[in-house]
Formats: sequence, structure tokens, C-alpha cells
Amino acid sequence: MRKYSTSIQQSFFHPSANGYWEYTTSRILTMDAMTGVKITDPVVLNMPKEIKSKLANLLVESFVQQIFIEGFFYADPHPGNLRYDCETEQLALIDFGLGGYINGNYEI
Repeated sequence: MRKYSTSIQQSFFHPSANGYWEYTTSRILTMDAMTGVKITDPVVLNMPKEIKSKLANLLVESFVQQIFIEGFFYADPHPGNLRYDCETEQLALIDFGLGGYINGNYEI
């Protein structure tokens, strides 16, 4: 897969399973810990409109990049799987139990 744009790379926490294979099974994927809160947490909901707008734009940019550029889709993007770290100002997508690749005919 191609790399995300620099803005997405810096604004997203990318959890990794590297180093945790002894805790991973066919039913459990153990990954890096992500600090932060759900995007529906009052801490996030009460942030200034400019920050919430930035987060919304970042999510849209991320999904457009995933689907139309990378040809990958993350199939479980509900609010419980989106975290925001107020200190690092990073978003994270968690719980990659369901996803897949799109046929190359649909990529831009």
C-alpha cells in the first residue's frame, strides 16, 4: 500500500501488532495501546467548532484516501472505534477485525 499523505500520517495514531504476537491468537489481535477518548465523549463534543471541523475533515480525508487511493476499506467505523488523544491531537481507528481490499478497477 502507498503511504498516507503527510497530514494524515501526523494526525493519526497507527496501532501496530508488532511485538505482541505471543498475545495474539486466531481470535484475538493484540496491538499498541491508544490513549484518548471516543469521539462521542463530552470532552470532544465540547471542543471548539474549529477543532471539531478539523477532526471531521481528517476523517473524511482518511476514508477517501483508504477507499479511492489505497483500495482498502475499514469496515467498522462507528464512534466506539474512533479515538481522539487531546494531548497529541491524533485520531486513531481501532478494532481492525473487519476490512478488505477493493478491486483495482475502482481505484482512482
